[in-house]
Amino acid sequence: MADADKLLEARDTSEMPPEEAGAETGWIKGADNIGWGMKNRLSRVIKPDGHCQFLPIDHGYFQGPTRCLERPQDTVRELLPYADGLFVTRGVLRASIDPKIKTPIILRVSGATSVVGKDLANEVITTSVEEMIRLNVAAVGISIFVGSDYEKETLQNLALLVDECEDYGIPVMAVTAVGKELDKRTSRFLALSCRIAAELGARIVKTYYCEDFDKVATGCPVPVVIAGGPKCETELEVFEFVYDGMQKGAIGVNLGRNVWQNPHPTAIMRALNGVIHDNLTPKEAFELFQDLKNKVSS
Repeated sequence: MADADKLLEARDTSEMPPEEAGAETGWIKGADNIGWGMKNRLSRVIKPDGHCQFLPIDHGYFQGPTRCLERPQDTVRELLPYADGLFVTRGVLRASIDPKIKTPIILRVSGATSVVGKDLANEVITTSVEEMIRLNVAAVGISIFVGSDYEKETLQNLALLVDECEDYGIPVMAVTAVGKELDKRTSRFLALSCRIAAELGARIVKTYYCEDFDKVATGCPVPVVIAGGPKCETELEVFEFVYDGMQKGAIGVNLGRNVWQNPHPTAIMRALNGVIHDNLTPKEAFELFQDLKNKVSS
């Protein structure tokens, strides 16, 4: 214990440098009245500019081995430095991801269905809060299937997960899944799904890009992240829908196949960061992609 006789008095304000404001962490939609732990975790996955690029590799939880994701550790090795968050299941996290990883983890915590089963929507919560804490995750993700036969069950899953995670300051990202019914990807349907997710307590919502995407983002009181969906035909097409979505209110993307199934995944991910964090146009991003691709090839 320190000798009380030798303790120095606190400095007078005249002896101290001017007080500085806290470091700018960026405004996060819907996060003005949350606790320190929750805000700390959100600030790990949403960068100071308010934007993010998540890298999802959770596809195996219902698809099994996926092309270019057969060995997840190899897929992500060169991509992690450019990811603001890694969306992954606990099994792959433990088996394939280095614990010294600096990229924040967003843990997939719903599942128990597959592409060969009767209905992808019949998911349950697969991971306990204790496990989330044990794995030191920054956030968790869960699918909801609005308009399906299991709408009530998946929305109840979300509500129960939010109840448990709020106690520990863990943000929940709701994923507005549509199963095999791709025709549901309209602004009206997605705006409905996103708003319901936010109303039930999701801190982030992941949804699909669509025409009139501003109606989706504007109607959701928490941040919206764009999902990848089917693989695009060209890189320019990817940059165009990401740019348009960002201009219309998305804070970032969660693209999997359009990144790691590309022949030049690192180049496309870096170019996407140009759109997301540096406001590059689709044309500028495509030019950057071409430059990066050519440097690797030469």
